[in-house]
Amino acid sequence: MSLLRKSVPLLRNAVKYFPGKIQAPKIHRWVAPTLAEFKRRENKAGGKKINPRNTFLEWNLEAELFAFGKRLNEEFDSDLLLQAFTDRSYVIKEEMKQKELEFTIQMKDNRELAEEGDKFIKQYINLYLEAVLPRFPLEGIASIKEHLVSEDTLANISLHLGTKDIILASEYPVDNFTLANTFKAIVGALLRSSGEERAAHFVRDFVITQLQAPKIHRWVAPTLAEFKRRENKAGGKKINPRNTFLEWNLEAELFAFGKRLNEEFDSDLLLQAFTDRSYVIKEEMKQKELEFTIQMKDNRELAEEGDKFIKQYINLYLEAVLPRFPLEGITSIKEHLVSEDTLANISLHLGTKDIILASEYPVDNFTLANTFKAIVGALLRSSGEERAAHFVRDFVITQLQGKDVNDLWKIEDPWSMLCEIIEKEGGKIEPRLIGEVGKNTLLACYRVGLYIDKKMLSSGFGETVSTAKEMAAIEALKKIFGTEDSMAPINYKLQGIPKSSQKKQISAN
Repeated sequence: MSLLRKSVPLLRNAVKYFPGKIQAPKIHRWVAPTLAEFKRRENKAGGKKINPRNTFLEWNLEAELFAFGKRLNEEFDSDLLLQAFTDRSYVIKEEMKQKELEFTIQMKDNRELAEEGDKFIKQYINLYLEAVLPRFPLEGIASIKEHLVSEDTLANISLHLGTKDIILASEYPVDNFTLANTFKAIVGALLRSSGEERAAHFVRDFVITQLQAPKIHRWVAPTLAEFKRRENKAGGKKINPRNTFLEWNLEAELFAFGKRLNEEFDSDLLLQAFTDRSYVIKEEMKQKELEFTIQMKDNRELAEEGDKFIKQYINLYLEAVLPRFPLEGITSIKEHLVSEDTLANISLHLGTKDIILASEYPVDNFTLANTFKAIVGALLRSSGEERAAHFVRDFVITQLQGKDVNDLWKIEDPWSMLCEIIEKEGGKIEPRLIGEVGKNTLLACYRVGLYIDKKMLSSGFGETVSTAKEMAAIEALKKIFGTEDSMAPINYKLQGIPKSSQKKQISAN
């Protein structure tokens, strides 16, 4: 069941249209521990290793440098651009390799280009700011310049230019200093390749534009605040129901609803199923004022029929798929499935919200759930019990997918219940402390085993002996009821209506 809880819930349409193909994913019980072990080893080795792009087989540095220049629409000298992307750490690493192999290749790092680029960037920014802010003090100009040439700013620009994967460095991913230094070296390479004017425009377009702020007029914020205040004063944003729109066609919507579900409904019954009592009262009041009468039926009768059928069918279905589960547990699961929240959620995702005829919009959970029951009642009258049963199976019972049925039934005293069951079978249960660790500490853990005729039935862990004993009792009850963690998935493909089976109700009392 722990694996099932992690599995993706079955889609309703898949269950509906391909009932013979739906089954739970076959995930072996060794998968989770194996993945956990891989993760532990990975963390022990220092975390997941990210390999740089330049170590991949298809990597072509020359092509990447050429593409980089074309993306920026700049003409670089290929040797200078390669030098701009070569960090000092990479050169040192390569020299050490060459020394071991007694082989020498001259490589230039980007320090010289970075110095030239840094000097040019600062000079150009200073001149540019003096030109566009002629009355701004020199101290202010210096502060803005410091912000623009800061390591974080230049590293951010460099990263978004796509330099991270092209930089030749000894470590990966590269740090902010290396990113910023590479950007300065690129400016230095462009300065040598295309001259001062192209380099100046490059700095203007990528560095000085970092001062650009969103152009939002000062009146926008107070105007929006005033609109919001008026909206709240009027009672909040009003949501108009779809049936008030000009193109709305109720008859077409009801027809499409039935076709989407692949069910054959009587049109009058389906209309009645979507007609809430509040809407009928509202219409009757209007007609009384106009002295005009139209007979309308609300969905109360259909909802009662649907509610009764849903509960009966769920009870029979659960008894069939969980034959060893006590009636108390069956009742708890049924109460969960027919709860207002569950049925309202199903109803909402079937698209009933905009079709329901009610006096208020949006409709509440009670109305959504009631409408779903009425739809089942309408289908029961239109197509018979078998179609209605399959409808409930596909939409309601499948809500158990991914849930642990044991969590839906809270047993108040599992130990007393277990003892009662074992005694009725003529056996006697014996708890034994079979393990303990961290005794008399805050992290104490005990393991208790339950034995019958010297054979272990189950075991449980807990911070105290009594807790461990209770957990062992819960595990034993799961085995007895056939709902242990390794149980087979619930069968959602039973055809027809299962026959009633007599059960002896088990109680902790």
